[in-house]
Amino acid sequence: MLHSQGTVSAQAKKEARSPDLGNGRRFIGWMGVVMILLSAPPGWGHDAAVNPVGQVTAVQGKVIVAHPGDSSPLRVSVPDEIIPHDVIQTDIRSRSKILFQDDTLLTIGESSMVEIAEHTYDSSVDIRSVTLKLAEGKVRALVGRIFGGQGSKFIVRTPTAFAASQGTYFVVWTDGKISGVANIGTTGQVSFTSGGKTVVLNPGQFTAAAAHVAPAAPGLMVGAPADVTQAVAATEFKEPFISESAKDVLRSLDQRRESFASIQWAGPAAMYTPPAVISGAVPTPVMPPPPVHTQAPVSPPSPPALPRPAAPPSPPPAPPPPPPPTIR
Repeated sequence: MLHSQGTVSAQAKKEARSPDLGNGRRFIGWMGVVMILLSAPPGWGHDAAVNPVGQVTAVQGKVIVAHPGDSSPLRVSVPDEIIPHDVIQTDIRSRSKILFQDDTLLTIGESSMVEIAEHTYDSSVDIRSVTLKLAEGKVRALVGRIFGGQGSKFIVRTPTAFAASQGTYFVVWTDGKISGVANIGTTGQVSFTSGGKTVVLNPGQFTAAAAHVAPAAPGLMVGAPADVTQAVAATEFKEPFISESAKDVLRSLDQRRESFASIQWAGPAAMYTPPAVISGAVPTPVMPPPPVHTQAPVSPPSPPALPRPAAPPSPPPAPPPPPPPTIR
C-alpha cells in the first residue's frame, strides 16, 4: 500500500521521457481546472475586489496559477498575490512557497495541483478556517498558530481522504488513488480520515490509505519506507532568513518587488525562521554558540640529538682449553 509513491515517481520519470504523455496528462488536469473556474461564483475574477489571502514568497522551476473567472493560467512569480479559489500547479522539478496572512506557510512540491478552496481569517475573533484541495502531488503545511474561535480548522483534502490539524508541521501526498500524511513537527497532532475511519498521528509518525480503506496503523518516520521519505523530501524548499513577522512581510512585499526580482530563489539553500516561531506558537530555538578556535601554543624546537658513543670492541675469544693428558 505504501509503495504508491514509488509508482508516482516512476510515472513522473516516464512522463519526463515521453513529453506527449506528460503533456496529455497536464491537459486533462487543466481541463478539470477550467471546470472548477467556470463553476466559481460570479464576481470571483481576479480583477474583482477580492482581498488576497497570501503571497508567493519563493518559486523554483515552472509554476502556474489559474484565478477564478480567468480562462487561462498565468506563470507564477514572486511576490504574486493568492486569492480564494486559486488553483496552483507545479511542473516536474518545480516547487513554490506561499505565506498566508494567518502565518501558515504552504510548500507545494513538484508535479502537484492544489486549490485554495476556502480561506477565512479574522484575528479579532480568533478564527482561521482553511480548506485546501490537493488533486495530486504533495504539499507541506507549517500551521504556525492555533486559533480557538468557533469553526476554526485547517484541512487538506485529497480525492480519497483528508488531514486536519491546528498548529503543527505536516506533509500530505496523493496520486489520486492512495493518500498519505506524515507529522514532521515536534509538537501537535494530525488527524487523518479515510474510509470513514480516523487515526491520530503524533510527531514523527506517518500513515497512508487507499480509497475507501481505513488508514494503516501509524508508523515511525525513523525507518519509514522510501516512498514516504521521498514524499517528505519532495516538499523541502528552504529560503533566505525571514526576520520580520508574517504580517510585516505581507505588507512590505509590494514595496520590495524590484528587490525580489533580483533574488535567485533556486540558488543555495539557507536557514529560515518558521511561522510557528514568528507567531509564538513554539519558542524560539536557541542556537549553540559557534566553536571558538584557539591556536595551540607552539613548542620550542627540540635540540638536535647527540651522536651516540661507539661501543668498545669486543674482547677476542678465549683459546680452547688444552686436551686432557693421555694415560698409557
